[in-house]
Amino acid sequence: GASRGRAMRQLLCESVLVSLAGGVLAVVLATWVVGVAPRFLPEEMPRWIHFRVDWRVFAFTLAIAVTTGLLFGLAPALRLGRLDLHDALKDGAKQASGGRRGRRLQRWFVVAQVALALVVLSGAGLLFKTFLRVSSTDGLGYDPREVLSARAELLDARYEDASQVAAFSAAVMARLDGAPGVRDVALESSRFLGTFVGHEGRMTLEGSTSAVPDATVPRFALAVTPRHFTMKGLRIDRGRGFSVRDVVGSDGVVVINDATAEALWPGQDAIGKRLKLGGPAETLPWLTVIGIVSNSSEARLARAPSRLLYTSYLQDPGHPTIFVRTTGDASALTATVRSAVAQVDRDQPLTDVGTMAEHLRDYVAPVTLFARLVGAMALFALLLAALGTYGLVAHLVTQRTQEFGIRLALGATPRRILVLVLEHGAWLAITGVILGLAGALALTRVMRAILFGTDPTDPVVLASVSALLILSAILACALPARRATAVSPSQVLRAD
Repeated sequence: GASRGRAMRQLLCESVLVSLAGGVLAVVLATWVVGVAPRFLPEEMPRWIHFRVDWRVFAFTLAIAVTTGLLFGLAPALRLGRLDLHDALKDGAKQASGGRRGRRLQRWFVVAQVALALVVLSGAGLLFKTFLRVSSTDGLGYDPREVLSARAELLDARYEDASQVAAFSAAVMARLDGAPGVRDVALESSRFLGTFVGHEGRMTLEGSTSAVPDATVPRFALAVTPRHFTMKGLRIDRGRGFSVRDVVGSDGVVVINDATAEALWPGQDAIGKRLKLGGPAETLPWLTVIGIVSNSSEARLARAPSRLLYTSYLQDPGHPTIFVRTTGDASALTATVRSAVAQVDRDQPLTDVGTMAEHLRDYVAPVTLFARLVGAMALFALLLAALGTYGLVAHLVTQRTQEFGIRLALGATPRRILVLVLEHGAWLAITGVILGLAGALALTRVMRAILFGTDPTDPVVLASVSALLILSAILACALPARRATAVSPSQVLRAD
């Protein structure tokens, strides 16, 4: 009894020591990665994200290492305490290996590894697809390298009146029009999607006594000048766009995209319909729909459906974002834009000056960062799942050497033995994939906010990562399977 207790304590100590060694190695590796990782991360990484290894990381790793060592050392220690020495000596290696219950537990550990790997790989796949979606310039309607944008804050008290803002904006546009290298000029209220609208009670349709439901209200409103649509490569499908006559004091007008028209007036012609940006009881001006524009490809940057609404910047001017389009590299127009603003008001500085390609990279920088980090973790999870499958199958092949030898002696072909081993690994992976899909669906729904329109249950991503895990498990079984086919029946029979 005393010797058995000492053996149990020794087994627990060995398990904790091995786990601690792994934890120390992990901290050393993490320290190295933190030093090297910034070279591979996007230069425009958000400033609020910092990586460092401090005492809290070390304490967390220590706690995890000790807990892991105790948990995974406890089961074999308890089994050792219940071990019958007479049976162990009689059954030899078969009993020492832990028996049928031990093998079942090993299989479930591998299944859990595969399931967790699927969860991480699914998240990485969705982030990677989101990154490709928002960073691609295909179908954008314009080359973002040819468009320069700059923000005029107009914080001076002189610009509290809308007419002064309109005068400033018109003067800047006049100076940029016809300037060397300038193809087109437009002003907008926002660089990308505009002001968030999408709350219930923020829009009312004429003839309705209640506000537009949140499920159909446009998510963003963007004030633009008349040439916004041509600069961004958008097509007016029906009606007209804004004109220089849509100014302060004229009848309120609005342009909506196809998605908004279908959501607000399904199956009807939206041209001539009226709405207001407020509840039914609010005394706000009615806006008449004068045009339907094609869905903006910039809407793929939204975290919500691509329902957009455009108002006339000349009717409701605000702090302008200036857009200038050229041929070639738009950054060459930086001095031209600064000069035009200085000629109108030398005291008004410009902020966020850069090409749309640069701003696009900044906008998607968090997605780029998380896609790379989760991708690295996913590759590591895939490696662990493959190694776990390999280790278990190799162990089972060793245990079943006698069985394979007898099968071969009775006429089974090496190919049949190969398929038998590969099927075992494949079924482990399939079971893990089935269990992992539930966890993946739960996790990816939580990630919806950073997927920028990508479906969190994307079947292509889920099917791809599932197939990848099953394939990696089969490949991990290849070496043990080949070893099983090399078993000599005569040697196995002589050994018995």
